[in-house]
Amino acid sequence: MPYKAPTAIMETVSAVGQGKTEITWNKVLVLGFLAGAYIAFGGFLAVIAAAGDPWPRELPGLQKLVFGAVFPVGLMLVVIGGAELFTGNCMYPTIACLNKRSSWRGLIKNWTGSYIGNFIGGIFVAYFLGIGTGLLLKEPWMSYITEIARAKCGFSFTQALLRGVGCNWLVCLALWLASGSDDIIGKIFAIQFPIMAFVVLGFEHSVANMFFIPAGMFITNEISWRMFLLNNLLPVTLGNIVGGVFFVGMLYYYIYGKESRGRRWSIALVGVGKRGTTLSNNLVFEENGFHIIGFDVNPNKIGKRVAGVKVYHPYQMPKIISEQKIQIGMILNFSSTRVVVPSYVKLKNADFTSQLEVMPQSDS
Repeated sequence: MPYKAPTAIMETVSAVGQGKTEITWNKVLVLGFLAGAYIAFGGFLAVIAAAGDPWPRELPGLQKLVFGAVFPVGLMLVVIGGAELFTGNCMYPTIACLNKRSSWRGLIKNWTGSYIGNFIGGIFVAYFLGIGTGLLLKEPWMSYITEIARAKCGFSFTQALLRGVGCNWLVCLALWLASGSDDIIGKIFAIQFPIMAFVVLGFEHSVANMFFIPAGMFITNEISWRMFLLNNLLPVTLGNIVGGVFFVGMLYYYIYGKESRGRRWSIALVGVGKRGTTLSNNLVFEENGFHIIGFDVNPNKIGKRVAGVKVYHPYQMPKIISEQKIQIGMILNFSSTRVVVPSYVKLKNADFTSQLEVMPQSDS
């Protein structure tokens, strides 16, 4: 399965984050509802699978492993199906804003809409599909979900905060890894293990708790809304923000964001005719870190500048590649001339529209 290098993942995550901040608030709210419901489905499945009595409850480690093994289904639905999850959005728009591709106002809009939508989605599944169907009103699942809810509201503020940090560090890392794959199987594997890790370790996910705790509240009167919101949701949400924004978003931006933004990538534009000139005029190459070097067989263009691009004869390409110290480039051949490059330069036919997007993402 092909995968992207970290610098390429940075560009992908930044682009995704930019798109998220540009979604209208009402659509973010609906997509947030879907994400909250999807995570709740994962939690619901985990409860049903792991509550077996006596197996696997008599083996706590195995019970946690079963719980964690099926819970990631929720995030798979979010990523592959398309939805707005607040915890993941702690990373995506943050990186887009740090890379100056989005505004902080857009980030706040995304966070607000996704969080409210997640809350509604989680409670919807808990009440209508968990309690309304009677599935969580039978043993051993009824006792198990109330046990989970009571335990989650019993942490100290610091414990809940730190568990939230650990959780979203792993959640956003799962999303970072998933962004490195272009196929569904790769994304599934990237999601499965970090999410399973945070669940088995006992970390706290604010959106998942929007299902677990209300489901327990609807069964027992031992848990109040105040306990849910102040004892758990508030500190866990703050911890999730720190885990996603700082430990993934900011640290990876510090390592890879500045590096990729400071690079310049040379493109050899072969055939500076009508189509090539139109291309160079309409695509903002320079703004995106590209430097165009033109090649054409037309003697009236060689040695001159066309649309601001210096034009050389194609047979000068080996020399120009060496002089310009071109390590990575894209050859857009709009002419009938066969491209001649040094033996150490790899030449590959590719779809221009898709390859231009990923061109600044590769290290090799």
